[in-house]
Amino acid sequence: DVSGYFGVGADNWVVSAHTNVGLNNFLFPTEDGQLVIGLDDYVSEEMFLSGLSPVNSAGVSVNGNVISVGGKGKRGIVFNFEANIKSNNVLNVSKDVFTVLKKGGDLSGIHFSDFSFDTQNYLELALGFGKKCGNLSLGFKVKALLGVAYADVSINQMNVSGLGSDMSVNGTGDIKVAAKMLDYLDDNGRFVSPSLGKVGYSGIGVAFDLGAVYEINEKLELSASIGDLGGINWQYDTDGQLSFKYSDDFDIKVAGNEPSQKMKMLPVNLNAGLRYRLNNTFLVGLIANAKTGKQS
Repeated sequence: DVSGYFGVGADNWVVSAHTNVGLNNFLFPTEDGQLVIGLDDYVSEEMFLSGLSPVNSAGVSVNGNVISVGGKGKRGIVFNFEANIKSNNVLNVSKDVFTVLKKGGDLSGIHFSDFSFDTQNYLELALGFGKKCGNLSLGFKVKALLGVAYADVSINQMNVSGLGSDMSVNGTGDIKVAAKMLDYLDDNGRFVSPSLGKVGYSGIGVAFDLGAVYEINEKLELSASIGDLGGINWQYDTDGQLSFKYSDDFDIKVAGNEPSQKMKMLPVNLNAGLRYRLNNTFLVGLIANAKTGKQS
């Protein structure tokens, strides 16, 4: 017999976060039980800064399922097709930024060599197969990737002077953007309010998932998987040097812009699990997850 399923809609969206610091590095309890941020005068410089990394990273990933179709064939082969929307976002902030904010004083000349933001957004069309061979179940998935938008912004240096209404900011950095469906630069390379551009994709790629589950006995099983082995070849419509300044209003400009293309690998997901069946109703398990790749 052949059995199957079909699903449409936003019924399976997963949002995950990863960071190399925790809330306890930014929130501190007071003697009366309140919580204050590390920049508060109650928290000493040593207490706040000693818990930070040289580069503090925080990332958010979104995986949204749009459509799913699957089934099981006569030979025990399980198959499925999925269309998913995915987004990977990472922010890196140098410890120097928090050091200056905590200590105060003149911000002029501070070097932001490790201040960057990276966002990668794409549509995933996945075709998967699986089969059980004795106590071992194996799965394989191949995924076509259509890039929607990508941006990589790195601030190399930023100078700040004055306070309040007298504050002025200027800085330089590097920028790469692939967003075919948006118009955001004028003829002089200055950023303007975005408007809709051409319909199409900004990159194309491929990725693979591999997984296995081994039943040690009727109650205990082990599992392992690796996901998102691959990348997207992005077509950058902006690739140049970024300069910006602010006094009464922001003025952001790109110089030396030369459209280019580059393969950007996806963050690879590594998973391992152990599951034990207590009875016909309850299961207990352990899951370990790691995400590899450049955090920028």
